[in-house]
Amino acid sequence: MKYGERKAVSKKMRLQVYNKYQGRCAYCGREIKLQEMQVDHIIPLAYSIYGPKEQADKVREMFEDGSINSLENLMPACRACNFYKGINDTERFRERIKSELEHTCRQSFQTRLAMQYGMIKYIPWDGVFYFEKIEKEEDLVNSFHIGDKIRLKGQTEDNIGFVIINITDTHFWCDADITIPRSMIRLYEKFDKK
Repeated sequence: MKYGERKAVSKKMRLQVYNKYQGRCAYCGREIKLQEMQVDHIIPLAYSIYGPKEQADKVREMFEDGSINSLENLMPACRACNFYKGINDTERFRERIKSELEHTCRQSFQTRLAMQYGMIKYIPWDGVFYFEKIEKEEDLVNSFHIGDKIRLKGQTEDNIGFVIINITDTHFWCDADITIPRSMIRLYEKFDKK
């Protein structure tokens, strides 16, 4: 691919990008349909023109080796997030939401009036994108191994817990005929069983 050339993403690649976060926008986490998904470049193509020199050089290298359109540099995005992210990288996008968007939400007359009437409630954003929450959860899931002793978080009795005896793509199998879905393992912690 020539430097600066925008290449259409293949149907196969679009499907891979869509499945990256199970049909959700990587930024806000909203469910999106494949047809409405927009493919976002984590390292923006526009950096080749508008970015600082070191970022422009990196994008040029990515064009040369083809990694600019690799799955690792592509994210599924809803139209609103992709539009608001624009030509920014992830960190600048985060800054824009925390400063501009939060400020606009709190300062607009319509928002303040809706808050007065109890129609909406302002909840500050934690600054963590959906894909970061999912990756953190995956790291947690991958930290459990066969033989680990686990118990529900917050449980204080050291004699109550389970030993992981098998791990599959969908479940953790423990002694005492306990089966824990992978999606629920975040409710557990490792401990030393006495």
